[in-house]
Amino acid sequence: STGHVLAPLVRLGVEIDEHWAVEAGYAGFGAPSHGYRLGAQDGQLTAHGHSWLLDGRARFALGERWALVGRLGLARNTSSLSGTGEGAGRAASGSTTALHVGLGVETTLADHWHLGLAWEHLGMSREHGGSVIHGISTTLRYQF
Repeated sequence: STGHVLAPLVRLGVEIDEHWAVEAGYAGFGAPSHGYRLGAQDGQLTAHGHSWLLDGRARFALGERWALVGRLGLARNTSSLSGTGEGAGRAASGSTTALHVGLGVETTLADHWHLGLAWEHLGMSREHGGSVIHGISTTLRYQF
């Protein structure tokens, strides 16, 4: 099945030069729940997950105001699943390290401020049927 969640993603990084940087980040996926009814019994399944990221970032100018941004690194994905009713026996948890890839664009808003939009793939979890974790991220970046 497919699930969607609005998740915060926070990054801190150090620029090596105008093109290259190293970044560390955290993405929290919350705890979405799904209620169900099986026969005469109600139940609920709740998932929880987060990722720690460590990436190299490349930034290449596409003009004075726009840039192409790519990220490549590792994501440490942790997830758990718990339930009530029939779902109580479906509890599971685990973590895995996977390849993190991101590709997007960034524009300069004002001195030191940049706004970006990117597609991010945080890998595949070996737990819970091999869930794929990816999405769209928006970035507001301040450059010292």
